[in-house]
Amino acid sequence: MAELKVVGKPFPRVDAQEKVTGEAIFGTDVKLPGMLIGKFLGSPHPHAEIVSIDTSKAEALPGVHAVVTAADLPQSEHYDPSSRAHAVLARDRVLFVGQPVAAVAAEDLSTAEEALALIKVEYRPLPAVLDPVEAMKPDSPTIRHGGKGASGDMEVHTQQVAGLEAETAAEANNVVNHIIFEQGDIVQAFAESDVIVERQFRMPMVHQGYIEPHAQTAAWDSKGNLTMWLSTQGQFVTQETLCEVLGLKPSQVRVISTEIGGGFGGKASLFAPLTAVLAKKAGRPVKLVLTRSEELQAANPAPMTVIDIKVGAKKDGRVTGIQARVVMDTGAYPGAPMTVTSLMLGQPYKFTAMYIEGFEVLTNKPSATAYRAPGGPNAAAALEPCIDMLAKELGMDPLAFRQLNAAEEGDIQPHGRPHPKIGLREVLKAIEPAWKSLAGKPKEVNGRLRGRGVACGGWGGGRGPGAAIVMLDADGTFRLVTGTVDLTGSFTSLAQIAAEGLGVSLSQVRPYKGDTATGPWAPMSAGSQTTYGQGPAVLAAA
Repeated sequence: MAELKVVGKPFPRVDAQEKVTGEAIFGTDVKLPGMLIGKFLGSPHPHAEIVSIDTSKAEALPGVHAVVTAADLPQSEHYDPSSRAHAVLARDRVLFVGQPVAAVAAEDLSTAEEALALIKVEYRPLPAVLDPVEAMKPDSPTIRHGGKGASGDMEVHTQQVAGLEAETAAEANNVVNHIIFEQGDIVQAFAESDVIVERQFRMPMVHQGYIEPHAQTAAWDSKGNLTMWLSTQGQFVTQETLCEVLGLKPSQVRVISTEIGGGFGGKASLFAPLTAVLAKKAGRPVKLVLTRSEELQAANPAPMTVIDIKVGAKKDGRVTGIQARVVMDTGAYPGAPMTVTSLMLGQPYKFTAMYIEGFEVLTNKPSATAYRAPGGPNAAAALEPCIDMLAKELGMDPLAFRQLNAAEEGDIQPHGRPHPKIGLREVLKAIEPAWKSLAGKPKEVNGRLRGRGVACGGWGGGRGPGAAIVMLDADGTFRLVTGTVDLTGSFTSLAQIAAEGLGVSLSQVRPYKGDTATGPWAPMSAGSQTTYGQGPAVLAAA
C-alpha cells in the first residue's frame, strides 16, 4: 500500500476558525424576518387524564399569534401513538412530567411565558409508576398508547450494533419489547463452575448533558412548503419524521442542520414537528429553544437499567456460563437500547453457555434514547465488576484473566453470528506494559493516588450507508458535498480522505454540508458510523 500523505496526518480542523471566532451558526443563532418565539406548557403530573384545556385567555393576550393543542395537529395516516417523535402534544392523557400539552407563539419570550400561565388545564391524576421492575408487576399501573412500538432514531443503534429488528412484547405488564439470547446448557455450565459470582447492578437515568439545548426554527412559504433550521444529528431522519407527522411529501420539507452544540445520541427531531405546527398556525416563522429545566424534564435521556447477572469460571481461569436479566426503563415510549445491552453482555468473552433475557419496560418518565454507545456502558458496568470478582476469587491477575477469556474472530456471539475481525486480544496485549508499571498498591503522584484498573467493552458500529459528491470548481479546488452532520470533526476526516483520493493537498478540498434539498442522503451521525460509513463514498467520488 502506498504511503498516505494526508490521511492520518495532523491538520487543523477545517471548521476551527468559524467555531472559535463565533462565525459558526448554531440552532439558537438563527434569525428570520418576522420571527416569533415559541414556548410549550409541560404537564405537572407524571400520569393524568386531560379533562379540558382552556386557551381563550392566552389567545386574547396582545402579542400572541398562535396557541396550539393536540386538536390543532394534522391528521396523518402515518401517525403512530407509541412513537415519542409523533407524540407532539399530549392528546387525552399525559405520561410524564414535562410532557408538552399546549404551545404558544408570541412576539417575545416574556409574552410567550405570560401566555402559558394563562392556559388552564384540568387534569385527573392517575396512578404512576417510576421503577421498571415495579412496572412489570401485574398490579402496577399500565401505560398504553397503541401503535407499533418503534422509535426511528433509536432503531439506528439497534440495527447498527445488533443487526436485529425490533423485538416482540412479552406478556408481563408494561413490557413493550422482550428478547432472549440462549446458547448451550446454562445449568450444566454453573454445575461445572468452581467459582460463581452473582450480583445486581442498577444504573440511573442520565441526561446526555450537551451544552446547547434543543433549538429549532420553522418557516412555511406561500405554497405550503416547510423549511426548518435545527440542531440535529440527522437532517434526513428529521425530514422523514416531519413528513410522517404533518402528512407532507419529502419535496415539501427542507431541513437545514445548523452546527450542533453537542448531541451524544440525544438530538434528532423531538421538537421539530411542534415548532412547525406553531409556525403554520401563526403564519410566521417560529423559533423554539428549550431551557435547561425543560431539557431535563421533557427531552430524551439515557435509560435507567437494572441488571441481575450470574457468571461462573473454572479453577484454570476459563469462564463457563453467564446468566443475566436486563430490565431497561424506556420511559413513557418505546425506544431504549435493551437489545444492545443484552447482546453486549455476552460478547466480550468465550462463555460456554449463556441465558440472557431482556425486557424493555414502560414507566411514567420521559422516553429514553441513545447516549454514547447506547446500551454498551450499561452492559460493561455489570459484567466487568463480575469479571474482576472472578479473577480475585481465583487469585488471578485481572488483565491475564481477560486475556485468557477474550473473544476473537470466529467466536459465536449471543445472536448466533460469528465475531468479525476484532481487536480485543491485541488491545489487552498492548496495555500490558502500562499495567505492569502500575503494579502493587496505589502510588502517590503529584499529591494524588494513582492506581490501575482494567475493563473491556465494544461497539459494533460503522454499518451505515454513505453518499458523497465531489466537484471540480473553476479555481482548481474541489468541493466535497455530503448530507451528514459534523459532530466531532468528521468533516476534516472526510476532507482528508478526498484529498488523499484526489492526490491533492488538504487546502484544495472544501467540504460543504448539504441539506435535505442540496446534499445526498445520509443517515444520522450516530452509531459510530459517520467517518467509517461516509469515508468509502467520499473516496469513490474522489
